[in-house]
Amino acid sequence: MSTHTSSHTAIGRSSAQVAAGIVAVVFLLVGILGFIPGSTTDYHQMSFAGYDSTAMLFGVFMVSTLRNIVHLLFDVVGGGVAGMESGYARPTSTSGDE
Repeated sequence: MSTHTSSHTAIGRSSAQVAAGIVAVVFLLVGILGFIPGSTTDYHQMSFAGYDSTAMLFGVFMVSTLRNIVHLLFDVVGGGVAGMESGYARPTSTSGDE
């Protein structure tokens, strides 16, 4: 007798895929907001890369053009993981009686 617990949600996605989707949305928002002058203080001081940028997202997080681009790329990767076919990560039973 096999006791198989499924980690898939009602929409057919695993918990890891749902988490990847949520993180992807957060990175998308951070990446976009980093380019918006209203949410980024000292926007005119933003550098392309490095620690010399004084631009701050919401006055708290240091941002640069490269960091914003990296956040957007993380969104693409996270969105890809969240959208993968759930069969790739399906657990297998070791008991043999399914």
